[in-house]
Amino acid sequence: MAFERVMPVDHGQTLQHVCWEVFIILLVAASADCDLSLTVQSPPMVIAKAGSNVTLNVSFTGAQSPVIEWFVGALPIVTWRSPSPPDIAPNYTGVVSLMPNGSLVFSNVPQNYSATYTVTVTVVGSPLKTASITLQVFAPPVCSVQSANTNLNYTCQTPGDTISILSISQLNKTFSTNGSLSLVVPPAQNLSGTAISCIANQISITQSCSMTAQAPQGFLPTVSSTVSNGNLVVTITCAIRSVPAANIIWSKGSQVLSNGGPYQISSDTTQLNITRLNLTVSDLSNYTCNGGNPLGRQQSSIQLTGPTISDSSLISNTAGTMVTLTWDVPSTSVFTGFNIQKVGPALQPSNGTNQDTGGFQTIAVMPSSARSKQISGLDPKSNYWFWIVPLAGSATGPPSQNYSVGPGQGLSKAAILGLAIGIPCGFLLLLIIIVLIILCVVCCRRRRRRPKYPVPKASEKVVTSQTSLNPTHNWVTGGIQNGSPVKNPKGIPERQFPLPSTGTLSPMRLATTV
Repeated sequence: MAFERVMPVDHGQTLQHVCWEVFIILLVAASADCDLSLTVQSPPMVIAKAGSNVTLNVSFTGAQSPVIEWFVGALPIVTWRSPSPPDIAPNYTGVVSLMPNGSLVFSNVPQNYSATYTVTVTVVGSPLKTASITLQVFAPPVCSVQSANTNLNYTCQTPGDTISILSISQLNKTFSTNGSLSLVVPPAQNLSGTAISCIANQISITQSCSMTAQAPQGFLPTVSSTVSNGNLVVTITCAIRSVPAANIIWSKGSQVLSNGGPYQISSDTTQLNITRLNLTVSDLSNYTCNGGNPLGRQQSSIQLTGPTISDSSLISNTAGTMVTLTWDVPSTSVFTGFNIQKVGPALQPSNGTNQDTGGFQTIAVMPSSARSKQISGLDPKSNYWFWIVPLAGSATGPPSQNYSVGPGQGLSKAAILGLAIGIPCGFLLLLIIIVLIILCVVCCRRRRRRPKYPVPKASEKVVTSQTSLNPTHNWVTGGIQNGSPVKNPKGIPERQFPLPSTGTLSPMRLATTV
């Protein structure tokens, strides 16, 4: 039998090897920490536009997992202890992030993030490494045109900084200032619609804005109505397109309106509120808004009208179980809603019986914004009549056209009423015509019964011959010689045609016509 020899363990030597390994590791680590360095790769001042993405570039070497912190003054905004994710201050969340090399990244940077940022890199047993970078964020200039009495005031500003140098190089003049610029010029027609530019020189970048003055343009007032505390409130709006904003003067007829009583004018003068309007001729009047700025004036009027339906229609489905009513109102109408009314059997499903209601009944109340209504549950074997009634508070206006649907709809009630009135009138007109014809016939017969005396034919002949006689003519006393008429001493024949030859001259008699 063979026995394996076991070597004795030298615990002292093992401990010595472990100590040497730990010493070597610590020495390597110490030598690495001694080489920790921080490098800034961005310029001392970084210039950026508001809303852009910016990176403050740094890098470190000589450490595996240092603690990296960024500060604004004494306020820490980012702290990173690897391998944990960076801890970002709440006010910077969503804007600031950290890269693995320690660089600070800004996304869509706001102007108020302009500051000096300090980064520190820390490793145990090594001196603190630190560096600072200044971030300057510039917002673009803001341009506007205002009224200065009867002049135009062009203004250019860079809110939040006084570093920017502003200039306006148009209008044949150049102005420069720090942070704010204002230029007052007299109005001129060529300025209307002309863009005036303002340029901001911001250290190494340039930004600009423009401003355009505009004379008041043509516009149409709009009307809206509502009910407040039981009163009908009407708002007339005149949205005049102009730069600077037009100052509006309101009038009712020839009366200039001001704040007070039932009239309330908005602070920008674009709205007139009539808080207690009555549907009378006095209140349903002509209202005018006259607006102007230094470049001109424009005015427009609107004649208010009561609740009215200007157009309407009805469409039925093929099954006859549903209809759709559509309607419109005039732009000048004062209204707050609509009543949908019907005549006919109850709609299905219904708790009542399918009986005619005996008159127009309201089946739906629609808001002022509604322009259509779908009605279902109709009995296809029954007849229905529908119309729309406009409302203005508790008052109603004239209804729309009456629409009828159904298999035997025939004539509408309005048509039947028209026939009921028209037929008797037609009979009366026919009777009058017959009486006139009879009177004409009687008159004609009476004229025919008047006696007439006959006129003798001989008298007619004598009269004819008398009219052709000339008192200076000589009468023929002899007969006809040789078949030709006897000539007078002047040689002119007595007649132009031959007389009958009788051998003797017939006596002539003058007759008197009675």
